[in-house]
Amino acid sequence: MTTKQEHRSFKKSLSKKPTLQKKTSKKLSNSRTTAPARFLEEKNNNAAFALIIASSLLVGFITLVGAATEEFHVPMGLITVVGYFSALIAGISFSKVLGLNIFQEVSSIMSVPKIKTLFLYRILSGFGFPLFFAGLFIVSNKVLAPLLYEVSPVVSIIISYFMMKNYYRQEKNKLTTWALISISVIGVFLLPAKNLISSTILIPDELYGYALIIAGGVMRAFATVISPKINLTIKNHYPQKSLINISAISQLIIVGFILLFAIIYAALSYDIAEFRSILHPKFLALMFIFGLLEYFSNILTKISGSIAESHNIYMGRLITPIIGVVLLWLFGYGDIEYIILLSLALIIIPNILLNLNTSKIGNSYLSIFSKRK
Repeated sequence: MTTKQEHRSFKKSLSKKPTLQKKTSKKLSNSRTTAPARFLEEKNNNAAFALIIASSLLVGFITLVGAATEEFHVPMGLITVVGYFSALIAGISFSKVLGLNIFQEVSSIMSVPKIKTLFLYRILSGFGFPLFFAGLFIVSNKVLAPLLYEVSPVVSIIISYFMMKNYYRQEKNKLTTWALISISVIGVFLLPAKNLISSTILIPDELYGYALIIAGGVMRAFATVISPKINLTIKNHYPQKSLINISAISQLIIVGFILLFAIIYAALSYDIAEFRSILHPKFLALMFIFGLLEYFSNILTKISGSIAESHNIYMGRLITPIIGVVLLWLFGYGDIEYIILLSLALIIIPNILLNLNTSKIGNSYLSIFSKRK
């Protein structure tokens, strides 16, 4: 009797073996797909700092690309269409490399009402770069543009403080923090003020260019605060999703909606002759580069914020205006004057001190990672 039972048990185990092999094979296949994602799940401040430096370098080069497109006289709406179409292609390609089912991932993410609301805010703030480009085309000294655009970190601090006010019940050094913010604000507005007071540049278009660049910086500030919040919210709803996959898909959604709005605007605003202006090979090459820079700079920022252990990694963002100013000067798009150097110092030094500040109010980027007391 015992022998028969053992025989049946042995046969049963043999019949189950293929199923077990199939499950194991499937598991191994998934692990191969997500190996890079698992690496980027780990908290690693050195890796996060390296990623934010890389992102800042890419953003610095976007400034140069924007200045180079001016010679083609392509309307801003069409620049946005072509640039974000390139970013969309980059996002689709990267998602496929990660082995993601784009439709399935987007459907699951957008099924959560809270996430949809955050995406709406992030999509609207995503128009900061088109506004920056529009202002860059107008101002006569292109070197001013990256400095004016650096209103973004200052505004990020203010937005972050009020968005997370309930998280900071016992702030320290509040007076010092707001004093440093005020110095940076002076640095941002020093350039247009100088032109208003002592220069002949009182042309309305020039002032309009300043306004567009600053508006773009403010919108970028909203994007800086909201983007990591989106990542964390998605991660809370779908813990099994890796941060790199979340970053890839969320940025793809943002790029897709910005492109859709840009296409609708362009279709209603431009005629056939203006559409033909985009067909220059050099312009298309520049927009292809812009698409890569725009998509991957955002990906790097999202991932770096997700794996960071300290807010000090965001000191790396402060190289962006330096890279932008130097590149524009080297390629002959503007001059570096003493007032620009002074403005750069007033913007960067307070931001460094703010990022080094260990009090809980002193950071503009990772405040959303703080836990409620």
